[in-house]
Amino acid sequence: MRILLSRREFLRHALSAGALASLSSTSLFRLESWADGQGPPVVWLEGAGCSGCLVSLANYFDPVSNDGFGQILSKVDLRYAPLFLTASGDAALSQLVEFMNGPSKQIVLLVSGSIPNRDGFCSVGSFQGEELGFKRALVGLARKALRVAGIGSCACYGGVAGTRTNEPRFAPLEHYLPPSVPSVFVPGCPAHPDWIVTVLANLISGEPVGVDRYRRPLSLFGRTVCSQCPRLPQKEAGQFAQDPYDPALCLKTVGCRGELSFCDAPSRGWNGTGNGCVTGNSICIGCTEPFFPEMPFVAASPQERSRKISSEQPKRENGPFSRMGRNP
Repeated sequence: MRILLSRREFLRHALSAGALASLSSTSLFRLESWADGQGPPVVWLEGAGCSGCLVSLANYFDPVSNDGFGQILSKVDLRYAPLFLTASGDAALSQLVEFMNGPSKQIVLLVSGSIPNRDGFCSVGSFQGEELGFKRALVGLARKALRVAGIGSCACYGGVAGTRTNEPRFAPLEHYLPPSVPSVFVPGCPAHPDWIVTVLANLISGEPVGVDRYRRPLSLFGRTVCSQCPRLPQKEAGQFAQDPYDPALCLKTVGCRGELSFCDAPSRGWNGTGNGCVTGNSICIGCTEPFFPEMPFVAASPQERSRKISSEQPKRENGPFSRMGRNP
């Protein structure tokens, strides 16, 4: 499947999403070449999840041009994305099998959904009468990838499927990536479409990206939600709500995780409206963090959970999409 735009239209959309803000002139040249059809094929693999991140990308909106997903990227060689496939069966999966058996460093791989540690619990589909398990497809494609991105909290941390009470156990993406494959992680439930477009541009260009300890780009996940909240003055004044529907006071005491959570969603807004969770008079549920969704949503944060995360800035690591360490 190809989504075709002119080079100029692609660059405009990437700029609108913030994708070009940190790219060098060399990387801009690479992006222009990619927009002319010279870039690597893109594969999106969906594991145990709800397809919410793919739906989020489909709702991408460029307020400058008033264009949507149909105008999102120029000449993206999108070979596989389950939500957007028009083919089925062998015709759909033949491309994945071809990449799994092909040369290394040939594709940009995007992965959403968590990964079960046992076969038989998540399947990509059936190819020539044989079931193609998700874990098998992931490992095979990751070995052949130029660069990899985990999209959404299920891929980054295990997510809803990866909660402690679930069987089989589900693991985050980084457990299955070869050490030599550069990777970056874009959590969220779902991930914001601007974040996905921004990271895809970086994956194509190969531009070094400053990341935190969870391999999240600092340009997108460098600030706490709390620091961007319209109720921050009330928090600093010690004015805390006793009711989750309080229209003005800080909601920390009734479950808001904004001081523990890092992303720019409150400043960026959703769906072209500028609105979001905390800007829409709701709590932050911490969906970009490893503790999501284990923590209760309507109780104050446990004291031990507030330790360092609430006050420290994410740690910068060196290298373009260098490997993510195990979650502490």
